[in-house]
Amino acid sequence: MGVAQALPGRGSGVRLDVAAATFLGTITVPKTRRAYAAGLDRLVSEFGCRR
Repeated sequence: MGVAQALPGRGSGVRLDVAAATFLGTITVPKTRRAYAAGLDRLVSEFGCRR
């Protein structure tokens, strides 16, 4: 088995929904963008976004 490691330092203050939208904006193929969006939308809804 592998060893789990913590992420270094604190987050940069970027919200998950903004990061997901920015990432999706870099994907030009519509089918691929839809597939990634489905997973990212679920991730954002599960973890929520604090404003």
